[in-house]
Amino acid sequence: MRAGTDPIIVGLITQAVAIAIVAILSLLLTRSTRRPYLRYWTGAWICLCVALAALLGSLLLARVGLLLQPLYLLGEYLFGFLFIAGCQYYAGGVGLTRKDAWLLLPASGVAIMLPILGGGDFNIFFIPHAAIVAYLLASALQVLHAARRK
Repeated sequence: MRAGTDPIIVGLITQAVAIAIVAILSLLLTRSTRRPYLRYWTGAWICLCVALAALLGSLLLARVGLLLQPLYLLGEYLFGFLFIAGCQYYAGGVGLTRKDAWLLLPASGVAIMLPILGGGDFNIFFIPHAAIVAYLLASALQVLHAARRK
């Protein structure tokens, strides 16, 4: 178990609280401004908040770390997926369909396999995970950039 003053834990708690505030503000905004892309973005922020809580739990409770690490990874992949979906809807009015749900299978597989292959060591499996999240965010930027050119 890590100490409560460990900079990693303090930074993670700070990040989780900040993301929770963004999720709450986004949720309140969806109630006053009914825009479909805001629902996608709100879902994305909620997924990221859950993911960070799972990561915090995996760091503080080593016994359940291998169970919470996949939840962290999947939460971040869902964040990226919903963030891209919100950008697509914002840029062109294109929403998600049931056919898009198949993407949960490979995301779940990667989320389960990375911690196993990394032996539960966050520092090892975080490297490919960071590349995946960077790709997702770059894809969202590409969607918005394409819309700006139009």
